[in-house]
Amino acid sequence: MQNFRSTDLAPADHLSPISGAINRVIALAPAALLPGERQADYAGVAVGIVKAAQPRDAIEEFLVRDVVELTWEVLRLRRVKAGILRASMRWGVHDVRPAWALTIPKGTSSEIAGPRGMMPRAPKST
Repeated sequence: MQNFRSTDLAPADHLSPISGAINRVIALAPAALLPGERQADYAGVAVGIVKAAQPRDAIEEFLVRDVVELTWEVLRLRRVKAGILRASMRWGVHDVRPAWALTIPKGTSSEIAGPRGMMPRAPKST
């Protein structure tokens, strides 16, 4: 796990109120970046949120920091979910394929038969 420091974000314009707010928000605590996560991506999220929120005092800076961290966590979880889906897609297609019958029962309308005329199998009675 990497730590992201406010000095990694220090913008060129140190006199801007937004730049000061960005540095204060990031300086509250180091960001925990996992391997493969880029500091530049985290900084982009933080800068965008601080610019939009424009915190006016310390309490708002703490709240903005929470929003930055929660937003980063949501983005991280979305990346993980996408990775899991990509990795398991092969098995999912294999598991779903046998669930479709290959023929349409007599008297079934083609409108309800589904894709390529395949009907889902009826559950087996026990």
